[in-house]
Amino acid sequence: MNMDDETMRANSLLLNEAVAIYRSQDFVEAYEKIKELIAKNEVPRTFTLSCAWIIYKYIKQMSNRLSFENLNHCADFYRLNLIHEPSLVRSVFLVQVIELSKVFPDFDFLSFCKDFNLDKLRPEDYVGNDVTFGGKTIHYESLAERLATRIYNVMKVTKNTQYAALLMPFLLNVQAKCPANKFIDMYIGLMYYWKGDRTKARKVFANILLVAPQWYIWKNMVLVTDIAEEKIAFICKAMTMIADEKYKGNLHLQLAAILQDEDPPHAAMEIAKYFETYRKNNWRICGDAYILQSKLDVVIASSDAMLFYTRYARKAEDLIYGDLEAVEMTFVREISVHGKRKALLRNGSTSLIVAFSEIGKGGKIGDVFSVRYSMVNDKPRVLTLSFLRHSSAEVALSAGDRLKISGSVSLPHTGGFAFIDKKYFVPDKLCLQHRLIEGQKVEALVVKTSDDRWRVVKILKS
Repeated sequence: MNMDDETMRANSLLLNEAVAIYRSQDFVEAYEKIKELIAKNEVPRTFTLSCAWIIYKYIKQMSNRLSFENLNHCADFYRLNLIHEPSLVRSVFLVQVIELSKVFPDFDFLSFCKDFNLDKLRPEDYVGNDVTFGGKTIHYESLAERLATRIYNVMKVTKNTQYAALLMPFLLNVQAKCPANKFIDMYIGLMYYWKGDRTKARKVFANILLVAPQWYIWKNMVLVTDIAEEKIAFICKAMTMIADEKYKGNLHLQLAAILQDEDPPHAAMEIAKYFETYRKNNWRICGDAYILQSKLDVVIASSDAMLFYTRYARKAEDLIYGDLEAVEMTFVREISVHGKRKALLRNGSTSLIVAFSEIGKGGKIGDVFSVRYSMVNDKPRVLTLSFLRHSSAEVALSAGDRLKISGSVSLPHTGGFAFIDKKYFVPDKLCLQHRLIEGQKVEALVVKTSDDRWRVVKILKS
């Protein structure tokens, strides 16, 4: 027997011992038996799967005490020996690596993903899981989605052009197989940006804004333009949509940096708002903020923040939604959805429901708004909404719709009924209940009947 055969025999005997120890549930000892073979990649092919399970169980048990060296050896074993076929052990090992990459920032997670052949995930690795506990259902993302998110979070730091190109096919695969994931499109847009294709990145972001507009997508639009006015518009649009002070504080600083040459008074306003927000919350102020503050020290700050944001937000909307036709829609009535006030807008057979705050303070039934919307899953999604005019014209409602009105009572010569503004019929019961008199000013809720007449169903104020 030559030396190679002897080595093979010795290694096999050692691995058989390790497998026996593994079956006794002593995973650490089983790994220690074969640690050198793993480090040298001298595990015989017939023991590859057994060794993979020993590694997985060892890492799972030692996750809080694992050395960086052993993590690298284990990861190398997997990417050198288990990249050709999908398997359960590959998938469960990936779960561990995703979490351990957060603990070991020096672990080259993107390199591992590049070599691991992410095309070889199992079909079930693309399926999420819903768990009901205490009457509440929690959705857990699939392994593929968790992996995509981790790749995105690491890429945010490295912005490596090579990895962006190499890992893009995996993200596109997740996009196709996990269409309900609301973040994967954004990940792909940023991957295009990181790999240097700003045209495709802009197109992806614009498409997201047509179906699921979020403040952080507007913020990302800043990355794909060199035009200062567009950058200002996109940040201002994001500013009008966000309430969280931490994110808003960062936007103040970003906007101040862009405005320092374009519009110093508004730049001074933004840097002041940044400092106000961070000092109020005792957050650490970055050095760039102090430098910018010193440059703007002699500038008198503007004070028209909301007007400034709104004006530029309209420009951002026109840039993205300019090709969509704006439709005039009328506020027909207030409704409640899950206990929250909503406004029902209508144009012909098209109805839209928006947050009551969207129609602005002082919004009244009958007011007319200019609306751009897109269809998402056969339902309209409001993209822009702006007030056009107050309307005294009759609101076009269908039978059964209700409307709040105000007007003067008129009593006929005979009968116990009445009218409001000689138009809205008030039945006897309501007249007696509220003791209505000629010329009295009232507010009422009316309903349009099937014969296109109006009938008062409730006196709100008399």
